[in-house]
Amino acid sequence: MKSSKFFKNLQSRHIKNMRTKILVYSSNITLNHHFSILNSMFNTFYDVIQIDLNNLLNDPWFDTTSCLIFLSSNNNLNCLNNLNYNQKSVQFEKNFKDYLKFGGNYFGIGFDACQFLQKNLSTQFQNDIFNYKNLILNDQNDKIELPLKLNRKFLLNYFPSVPNQIKIPCDNNAIGYFDNLINNNIINSVSTYNNCSTIIQYNIDKGKILLCGFDPFLNNIHIEQNHFIRSLFSIFGLNLVKQNEILIPKLSYTLHLTSIRPALTSILLNNINNLMDSDNIIRASNDSFKIIENSNSFHNNQDLYTNVDYNNNIDIPKSIVIYHDQPPPSSITPFFNFKDFLNHLSEERNIKHGGGNNMEFGSTVLYGEVVSSTQTLLDKNFKFTKNLPTGLVFVATQQIQGRGRGSNSWISPPGCLQFSIILRHPSNSSSPVVFIQYLLSLAVVEAVRTKKGYEDIPLRLKWPNDIYVESSSPNDESVKSPKIIKIGGVIVNSQYTQDELDEFLLIAGCGVNVSNLAPTTAINHIISLYNHANNTQLEEFSQEQLLAAILVKFESFYSDFCRNGYGFEPFLDIYYERWLHTDQVVNLETHDNQKAHIIGINEFGYLKASTISDGVNLEEIITLEPGGNSFDMMKGMITRKL
Repeated sequence: MKSSKFFKNLQSRHIKNMRTKILVYSSNITLNHHFSILNSMFNTFYDVIQIDLNNLLNDPWFDTTSCLIFLSSNNNLNCLNNLNYNQKSVQFEKNFKDYLKFGGNYFGIGFDACQFLQKNLSTQFQNDIFNYKNLILNDQNDKIELPLKLNRKFLLNYFPSVPNQIKIPCDNNAIGYFDNLINNNIINSVSTYNNCSTIIQYNIDKGKILLCGFDPFLNNIHIEQNHFIRSLFSIFGLNLVKQNEILIPKLSYTLHLTSIRPALTSILLNNINNLMDSDNIIRASNDSFKIIENSNSFHNNQDLYTNVDYNNNIDIPKSIVIYHDQPPPSSITPFFNFKDFLNHLSEERNIKHGGGNNMEFGSTVLYGEVVSSTQTLLDKNFKFTKNLPTGLVFVATQQIQGRGRGSNSWISPPGCLQFSIILRHPSNSSSPVVFIQYLLSLAVVEAVRTKKGYEDIPLRLKWPNDIYVESSSPNDESVKSPKIIKIGGVIVNSQYTQDELDEFLLIAGCGVNVSNLAPTTAINHIISLYNHANNTQLEEFSQEQLLAAILVKFESFYSDFCRNGYGFEPFLDIYYERWLHTDQVVNLETHDNQKAHIIGINEFGYLKASTISDGVNLEEIITLEPGGNSFDMMKGMITRKL
């Protein structure tokens, strides 16, 4: 099956709408506790993001969000006083109705949340089908536990079974309840207190709404309360981490470092030597690092370096164990095989360059099993990072705060390859820094598609730096209905070094799903589908193998980019061959929904589009910078980045 059969006209293709975000807005509640609970329930499947009022009203979140959670207390109306129903708010009301109409979910907690819903669905609430009221519980300020009677009919996924009632902590002396529900065939009562409905549920078209008169996340939740919250989210049909798999990951306070040649490790230690205090600790801006130069000392005293709960130990120095002559054994790093990676790196360099002793990318490797973010640890510790070698790659098996563009984070369950690499780019280079993100995302695609036999594996690029695949549903082995699904992304952070070198220190980060189907799909699954459809036996990638291939391809691209004198121009043909936007017509939300025909990328890395009127291309050319815009493939629209 050739790629032409995979890639049909983008305009006529059904594109899968991947709702991979859960947005949380709070009018008056601190959210740290809520985020801990939500992440434990959803972190494999959804990106849980906190938004502010401006994000809520103005950002293009509707098509990528599975559930909007609106948290408020039962005191007074807060956020609604800030909502001036001008033209933008009228447009928001329309978008919000469409969000529910086409399958979005809304979980409203407290008075503001219910008022917000009624304001934005005013035409559907002309008969006041419910009223929200406060029930005063007592005249004390003490927190109490409320016995709630549960409606078993609507809590079908309650583990292990639905109890008749549950005790829930309650604050602020009051609980909200919903009045005027008699003879109401639209709204379902999920729980009651003294015959007052405290949680209600109803549908609007394909969307589901759940309104709650109290905060079910209050206090350190007990097991039964956890089951209750999970059952509420199950009403929306959301994917939840299995009950027996909910583990809050412990941050690895031990990192491991080695190089392909011992001399490189010695040079690194010499460069950071003046940063260390008498205890071999480097105190950088965001983190501290204890350098352990004798790996045998680490092996003999591992109890001193055990992983700890990251929530309570954020100031503990991270130990970096140095391996001079041999990489760490697989018994020390069971989820990343250093030896395999370095062997694959040498093989890829031999294939591409007939050797590669002068190559840098990946020659020094830093690894942590569970880290906050490879990107953050390098980007936020400039004092430390600027003394590390060009090409050092920091790899993690799992991230708990992976970073993407804008307010996005990257969901990184096991099976996702995530890494960040250090580059130094001359400030006087004729090759603009903005193209580095294009080169890295292209390198990911080409690392797979230039391998013999893998030419038609359908990895593609979405402007500016997302990696997509064409796939059928992960739960459907048929390949008859291809869809476009995001599988990875790239982020590049830069800092200018104000010293004699006059250069940009770049941290280029990448996350790509290799073998885990959640939350979307994975490269190896696509290979399996391709084998099934074409009667082939292509091998799946290990993370070590794919990382090596990406780094060699990226370094080759970057070297050509810096020395050719023509910037990104020599890469345009292959970039356009791989991207999803050839001849695409889009609406530019940033330009009053003007229709435009995509032309390509200019010499500064901006997207070029020509305006269209009555189906005819006009001469006006609009350019859009990658940093501030997002490409909505589902709607053919370019919007402001969330």
